[in-house]
Amino acid sequence: MSKLVTLNIVNGEFDKGFPVILEVEKDGQPILTQKGQLPPAPTIPELYENWRYAYRKQNKYDLRAGTTDTYRAIRPDTSLKANISVLDSAEMLQKAIDGWLDSGAKCFQPIRDLLLRQLDDGQEPPRFVIKTDNQLLWRIPWHLWSLLEEFPKTEIALSLTNIRNQSTANAEKGKQVKILAILGNSKGIDVEADRQELKQIPKAETTFLVKPERKEINDQLWDRDWDILFFAGHSSTENDTGRIFINDRDSLTLEQLRYGLEKAIKRGLKLAIFNSCDGLGLARNLAGLNLPYTIFMREPVPDRVAQEFAKHFLQNFSQGKPFYLAVKEARQRLQGLEERFPCASWLPVVCQNPAEPPPSWEDFLESPLEDIGAEEDKDIAPEEMGETGVKFGSSLPWQSLGQRAGAWAAISLLSTGAVMGLRWFGVLQPLELSAYDHLMQQRKAEPIDPRLAIVEVTQEDANQYGYPLDDDILVRAIDAIEQGEPAAIGLDMHRNQGRGQGREDLMAQFQQNPNLFLVCSSKNNKNYEPPPEFSAAQLKQQVGFSDLLVDRKFGSQKKAVRRQLLAYNPKLAKGFYTCITPYSFSVQLAGRFLEKQKVQIAVTDKGQWQFGEAIFNRLSSRTGGYQQLDGRRNQVLLNYRANPKPARRINLESLLMGQLDPNEIRGKIVLIGHTSDTARDDFQTPLGEMQGVWVHAHQVSHILSAAIDKRSLLWVLPQSGYFQWGDWLWVWFWALTGSGLLAIRWRSPLHLTLAAGAATFILYQACLIFLAFGGWIPLVPAVMSLFLAGGASALSRRYEDRTKPTKPGLTQRLSI
Repeated sequence: MSKLVTLNIVNGEFDKGFPVILEVEKDGQPILTQKGQLPPAPTIPELYENWRYAYRKQNKYDLRAGTTDTYRAIRPDTSLKANISVLDSAEMLQKAIDGWLDSGAKCFQPIRDLLLRQLDDGQEPPRFVIKTDNQLLWRIPWHLWSLLEEFPKTEIALSLTNIRNQSTANAEKGKQVKILAILGNSKGIDVEADRQELKQIPKAETTFLVKPERKEINDQLWDRDWDILFFAGHSSTENDTGRIFINDRDSLTLEQLRYGLEKAIKRGLKLAIFNSCDGLGLARNLAGLNLPYTIFMREPVPDRVAQEFAKHFLQNFSQGKPFYLAVKEARQRLQGLEERFPCASWLPVVCQNPAEPPPSWEDFLESPLEDIGAEEDKDIAPEEMGETGVKFGSSLPWQSLGQRAGAWAAISLLSTGAVMGLRWFGVLQPLELSAYDHLMQQRKAEPIDPRLAIVEVTQEDANQYGYPLDDDILVRAIDAIEQGEPAAIGLDMHRNQGRGQGREDLMAQFQQNPNLFLVCSSKNNKNYEPPPEFSAAQLKQQVGFSDLLVDRKFGSQKKAVRRQLLAYNPKLAKGFYTCITPYSFSVQLAGRFLEKQKVQIAVTDKGQWQFGEAIFNRLSSRTGGYQQLDGRRNQVLLNYRANPKPARRINLESLLMGQLDPNEIRGKIVLIGHTSDTARDDFQTPLGEMQGVWVHAHQVSHILSAAIDKRSLLWVLPQSGYFQWGDWLWVWFWALTGSGLLAIRWRSPLHLTLAAGAATFILYQACLIFLAFGGWIPLVPAVMSLFLAGGASALSRRYEDRTKPTKPGLTQRLSI
């Protein structure tokens, strides 16, 4: 059972705040409890009601209760332009929730920090449950909490505080998942789409009740075991009570089905899906009955949105995806409909009993018996056996081993030589770099670096303040940052010339604050040179070059950043005319921070940078998949933090408006840079497209994490000069696997394909495990040698079997 993280929000009010208790369990045993307090947020109830009213009015949802022809039948008002009222109210609500949960309030910040650490736990994401009885806390969109952006596989679930914390029974497993599908009142909507999706689910037996009577539903709940209950039609929540409209005349509260539902839950019902409007009351009612999991819609849901969610969730879940990931992906896919249906991705919500582990599709099914099978040659006719008891067409065991060992070695060596020869000439470099990017994306997510903060100049900021920013705007921003006493400030903007007013004040800031750094570049363009007002000392001590080492992205015209240039002799480059600093922007910032931490910085006898105990080995001309590098420059592989945004983000406008708490940046490195589209400062990276300021943040974090946290640097297998003998041995091992183990042991095409697939999977996982510890191990050459050697051995064995003599008068039996 995975870790369970529960945030209990007990009695409280938005005007006064809420007491909270963070509880963590593992394998059903409590391992941590921490008390805290959510700060007051008096504006959230009003902002939520504003959004809710705008949402329902925008979609022409009848706010009066009892009008059954509008539930799950929302029709957008196309006369309104761009749905401005809904989007504006949604944005205001989202900002308020972020400001509330990420305010940095002392009463809640320890809970948030602890929660951040607990959610970052291995490959299996913990379950995260908000437990509260407050109805408004159930309604607000918790998934918008910015903290969850760092955990892409985590989905928040809701629970009541008084729920019975005990597991329910399991239904008797069968060959098919048992689904009871109630298709209720469908006036104005199309539930046939839900029906078709349910029919297409593999390994499922679905019983449909179409516009049923109350007795039909009750009888089905009593008489049969069910795994999943599905409802499509009209529904509503009145006060705290859910109601479903089962046919054209009747509606029911779940209390009117209480005994039948309790019986079904005791016999193994695990999941209820209400693909209908305003299901909050339904979920809370079922939670009181101890149903393990419920999926419901927090507000009225457009018919098209309900259909799309049902389709994607059922497909994801039935194909084996984890429950929460299936819900999250289906919910997030609704964002594609938000041009027509604003906030569609806000609607689906999970309610759960914390004592129950998430269901999986296979949990509902009986385990199939493995068909062990028998050897193909178990029953061989006596006439096919020689006097020695050895089958004709085969060799004696000792002859087979001795004769084939040489063939295995020869084939594996030839295959290895062919593959590594292609690699030597750079043919495989694009494929290897692409595979490297893929592996980097599969690493376990890491939390943000607490030593960094980024002031983003977004497109909205560029529209408001202009591009490039005037000097007086930068002066105000730097003044606001300096109030927090950061360790260093890095301005990722070129300021050779003045922009608007405030030039003298900006230059005075650099004169007065030695912890303030600027960038220059080797580009043959005066605009990229440092300010002419800088002294010679400032040019070396407060300027870092911003040049990034780029590779051509395989299959694209874009360029990717995978390496980090730490330092360079400016006399060796034609372009470094006035950018005379030998140090990169990231080295300058990290170095200043480490100096204050009393971490020793040095250059080894071999010219390699050493920060603390971490030695950054410069890349040779052949390193890993790279075969054509310039080995003269002090460059290293950039070990990106496994988080596209590795630092706290600060909006420029909020900074200028004085909304930043100085304590949030105290002692940190603060970078200022453009993330706007206007700046066109985008780069491809192993983690996807990224603006330049974020690449520099990764580079700074790379140095600090290695020096202070002992985080692994990227390394490759041993080599001597240009000869990558460690990679050769690795590739040869997999060639031996292909030629000896696969093609010789398994000779039928089917068995050979399955064995090769299993070997490839093991190879892939091995490379991924090595990368988790910093090792870049050859994947593409190893896969190529595996298949090349395996294919060659299989063809050789096939030819051998066809050309061997048979016993006179008998037909040779071939095993190919």
